[in-house]
Amino acid sequence: MQADTKGQIATTEVDQDNLTLTVRLAGDTPPEMADVIASAPKDITTVVERARFSMADMQAAGKRIHEAVKRGEAPDYFAIVSNNDGSGLTVEVESGILAKTQTAAFDDPFEKAAGLPVEVKQGEPIVPTSRGNDADPWRGGAQID
Repeated sequence: MQADTKGQIATTEVDQDNLTLTVRLAGDTPPEMADVIASAPKDITTVVERARFSMADMQAAGKRIHEAVKRGEAPDYFAIVSNNDGSGLTVEVESGILAKTQTAAFDDPFEKAAGLPVEVKQGEPIVPTSRGNDADPWRGGAQID
């Protein structure tokens, strides 16, 4: 499907149980996408919702935050996540940083860098995994006979 010619798609979501596809777009539905939706099988429901920002917008904003952190203009973070509804970003930071700065001003360095709304919340660092560090729902290792 060549419908995202303007980078308008924010997210897509599939509900297999209810045979529903939800497409969130920043802007109006392009005619070629409307044609594809109209020709979809009738047992599949397609819902088009309005998003404030496209995925391309949110990814570019995430890169701007990363660059601001590298320049020392914003605190370090664990993760930057695009909000599924296309409303902006969520940035996860260390609990100690969050606890020290529980004011609305804390969002400013991230929002200033991103140029779009940013929610800041406590996150957890990514823990490297290996055979020596495995966890549920699986178990790694070897068996000796």
